[in-house]
Amino acid sequence: MITKITDPSAGVIYSLKLVLQEMNQKETTELAKDIEELNVLLVKSGVHLTLNSAGESANVVLSYVNNIAKRNAGRKKLIGQAKTVSDVFNYRKSHTSEEAAAYAGIGIRSYQRRVKKYKELNRWHEDNQLYF
Repeated sequence: MITKITDPSAGVIYSLKLVLQEMNQKETTELAKDIEELNVLLVKSGVHLTLNSAGESANVVLSYVNNIAKRNAGRKKLIGQAKTVSDVFNYRKSHTSEEAAAYAGIGIRSYQRRVKKYKELNRWHEDNQLYF
């Protein structure tokens, strides 16, 4: 059973006390519901709990994964103006890099990084229809 405690200094604290032992189907089902409820509360912190069981009566294993890298931090990328590599390649033939970056709708450094990447992959040519 999940308990909810409100602390003035720490905020709201949710806790689930488990005793790992042989469980019947009814207890396993109740525990699975509690874990689903906890997952809803923990999704923003990147923690995910799973319940592994086999058959009607099984040992319960509780595991978690902490996905700190997926917290959507940092500056958001510029999407650009949906130009293809071919469009930018042809535009660059008669304009400077700064003008080509503005044409693509991205910053000059991002433009240089992408051009370098496409050159390394041999994709910097006028026949490439992928989006820049």
